Amino acid sequence: MRPCRASAFVINAPTYSDGDPTLKPTRVSYTLTPTNSDAFHTYLQKIATKWMDEEAGGAEKAHKAVTYVFLDRIYTLPGLPSGYVLWERPRPSGKHVDRYLYGHPSRKGFDSPIRFYPHWKYLLNFGSGQSGPVDEEGTPDVYRSLFSLLKSEGRLDRKIEEKASLDWRSEKPLVDLLASTIPNQPSFLPRQGEMVFYLRPLVPHLDLRYDPVTQQFRIWDNISNTYSSTPPEWLAGIITQVPSTPPTRDFLNPSTALTTADNGSSLTTAGYRIYPLLSPSWAQKHLAKQHIYTSLPLIRPFFLHPNTLHAIPPSAYHQSVTNALAHSAIVSLIDKHTFTGAWPNATIHSRGIFISSEAYWIGDTAVLLPEQADPSSTTTTAPTEPPKITEIMHITAIVTEFHNLQPGGPSDNSSNNGDNDITGNICSTITISLHGPVYTSNPTHSLSRLPVSPAAYTAPMQSYGIPWYHISAADDIWAAPFSRVMSRLYEKAAMEAWVGGAPTHDTDDVMVPGGTQEGIITARALAARDDDRIASAGKRWFWGDHRAEALALAAVAGVHMGRHDEERRPGLWRDVLRVLDGRAGTVAGSTSSAGLRDRDGVAGGEKKRKGAGAAGSVVAREESDDEGVKKKRIKVEVVVAGD
Repeated sequence: MRPCRASAFVINAPTYSDGDPTLKPTRVSYTLTPTNSDAFHTYLQKIATKWMDEEAGGAEKAHKAVTYVFLDRIYTLPGLPSGYVLWERPRPSGKHVDRYLYGHPSRKGFDSPIRFYPHWKYLLNFGSGQSGPVDEEGTPDVYRSLFSLLKSEGRLDRKIEEKASLDWRSEKPLVDLLASTIPNQPSFLPRQGEMVFYLRPLVPHLDLRYDPVTQQFRIWDNISNTYSSTPPEWLAGIITQVPSTPPTRDFLNPSTALTTADNGSSLTTAGYRIYPLLSPSWAQKHLAKQHIYTSLPLIRPFFLHPNTLHAIPPSAYHQSVTNALAHSAIVSLIDKHTFTGAWPNATIHSRGIFISSEAYWIGDTAVLLPEQADPSSTTTTAPTEPPKITEIMHITAIVTEFHNLQPGGPSDNSSNNGDNDITGNICSTITISLHGPVYTSNPTHSLSRLPVSPAAYTAPMQSYGIPWYHISAADDIWAAPFSRVMSRLYEKAAMEAWVGGAPTHDTDDVMVPGGTQEGIITARALAARDDDRIASAGKRWFWGDHRAEALALAAVAGVHMGRHDEERRPGLWRDVLRVLDGRAGTVAGSTSSAGLRDRDGVAGGEKKRKGAGAAGSVVAREESDDEGVKKKRIKVEVVVAGD
């Protein structure tokens, strides 16, 4: 039967499309289906008829009398969504032609218009000005859209692109640059966004030296050859700019870089710009507007606070240090780039993550807290002494997993009805974990006693001059919850420079000075207790949508950050982006992962949506393999109290 074209009723088509016209069948036997052919128009009519059948069904349930409107009409579409192309190939018998629609980001073809229909309907809903899920600024929320699309299509593998977000568009080039350069730099170099200790620049005749008598760093006067009578005033702040000129060859050696000021360069080009982390209510809050450029020898990683603040009573801490300690239980992801899933489970991959004070990127080596020291662990036997730190992970993936996603209730921004509104807030398990091979410095902790090939050593591993062992089989990839990460693995010479010589430790603790583990665990517990964002939610960590939110930074240097900026014009920005992209009048999708945050011991950010989840109790669980060997992977069950 030939399709009726002249009398066909044309219905609205999607204004938004994710199609890519460069995607096509791999076999050369396929040819394009002509757009003026009967087969092409039949394809369009089947999609349109399916949609109208659903509309008629809905109308019949509500008002049976109006269903006659949909009878005796032929419906069609003005065309396929932009970027989608219909291909065909005759079967060897010659009696039938197979047609596949290509253009979907998964690179797979749809073998019938009925198979394509769920995605066509998604494009129709997402592309209308009022239908796609958006955040409180009206920017399309790519994450909620991906959850809904996953439910509709069953499986999904999609790059995350927040093209309608000017924040994402402006930050993406910098993030790409950092992701490609940071893993190749020495681990001891501070990174943007990290929380560190620092001193104000010293006059030329003064040095920072380790006093073995008091076992702390003090100011040394090269003229009088004496130590200052008062300890140095350590401040805590956020690194907002790293040196614009790369360090010289000598200064890539931590023994030189961390003990000698680079007097041949200006601090504004060779120094680090740091803003003090001050409370908005502090009496001297004007100092928060004063950045400081300081040199590398006057900076310490903040995770070393038990050592750096040794012998300094808490009452004498600078206010910025107190505030920094209160941010010991925060986490935020960097560059969420890929969404994959098979309903009802989903995974988001990121290229980096901030945990407490430090930034970690794929390719870094991280020091893991002993399993018994992680509050997420279900180990019930209290150790008689602090367990030793022996394990490290070479990070190959940073993964956020959502298990057993459940439909949420309707929200005021939802284009769907009730059960179809997938927010990501309601699921049985959500975990943020770091994946990669795990090594140990203690062969008795290795299940295989298999040494790691020196060719696989990262630079920090190599610096310790000791053998490392696979924790299990050589090709095993482990998943460790983010809460087990203590710090990056720093070069041995850097650790010695920071603590005034070889760290004092027991035989197994080759990577950190004594007292560090206990200090970090205590600081995280106190931060969870004292941070209202965490305590009020009954969690252990705060998951920020971005680093500034995690640090509760409303302003830096007097400039308001993000949504605290009253001059933000997100609607205008989206209009400008559409014009620049040549798609004025359409809606393209993305932004805000705020709807993803009610986690394993993790409190979400300040963005809330009606019907977007509920509080629940938290239960920890440890997995075992078939042989009963415990895996270092903690999953937390969020028992939802109600929608």
